[in-house]
Amino acid sequence: MAKFTDIAYFINRFNLILLAISIFVIMVVTAILSRKLTSPLNELKKVAKEIGELDFKQAEIRTGDEIEELARSINKMSKALESAQQILTKRNIDLKQFMIGLTHELKTPLALIKVYSSGIKDGLDDGTYLTVINKQVDRMEKIITDMLYFAKTEENDSKKTSFDLIELIQEIVNSYQPIQGDKIIQLKTDATEFILKTEQEKVHFILENMISNAVKYTSGDDIDISLEENGVFEISNATTLIDISRIWLPFYVGESSRDKHFSGTGLGLATVKSLAEQLGYSAEATLANGKITFKIGFIK
Repeated sequence: MAKFTDIAYFINRFNLILLAISIFVIMVVTAILSRKLTSPLNELKKVAKEIGELDFKQAEIRTGDEIEELARSINKMSKALESAQQILTKRNIDLKQFMIGLTHELKTPLALIKVYSSGIKDGLDDGTYLTVINKQVDRMEKIITDMLYFAKTEENDSKKTSFDLIELIQEIVNSYQPIQGDKIIQLKTDATEFILKTEQEKVHFILENMISNAVKYTSGDDIDISLEENGVFEISNATTLIDISRIWLPFYVGESSRDKHFSGTGLGLATVKSLAEQLGYSAEATLANGKITFKIGFIK
């Protein structure tokens, strides 16, 4: 009995020690697993809060399980939101510049109309005041018309038709023959035809605006137009411009002083770029050796 009692006592102590060790191990394992689960969740919570405050951070989680998949989805959402915010910020800046330009363009004719109408009221009209007023009204009407067309470029009509781009270019060039004066428009292309399937009205606006600008603003006599076999339309002419970094911006007319030589609403090229990008084409301008060159990539 004495030996049995000693053995039972030993077994009980062993069981108690084993139980204590088991409980300790369970607590450690539970703590490790809990930390492994809560740490990435806390990281996701922190990143989600920062995203909510428009600080688009990325979650660095490598757990190899569903939590990592969730982190990838949140990171993807964060990048998408950051990109959307950048686009929205740029649009807000562009809208602000657009409104400043519009205000500037409308302010001048309105001021002239007010001055000349006051002159008529005071009996100062020499017979030309109404002509000046009508001219300024026509200018305001053109600004508003161009502005509405520029706004319309955001719409995607999707009225696609097939047409020959070379034939369209030649048609527009021919229409400018009577008004080009001493200027020579040279059209060069190795292709016999180039069929596009897109919105012809918008392509017509792009081409006509390019040719119209060249005829109006060239400082020389030669206007060179070419269409490569890969669909790159190029038009170049001499210019007095020394900076074209802002040439695609709305209401930009070539000179900060808005010299009369560069008269116009400044919406034409902005509309051209907007239409080209909407149709999936590239638009770029380069300046070298006193010559400005515009390229539109009508890639099929």
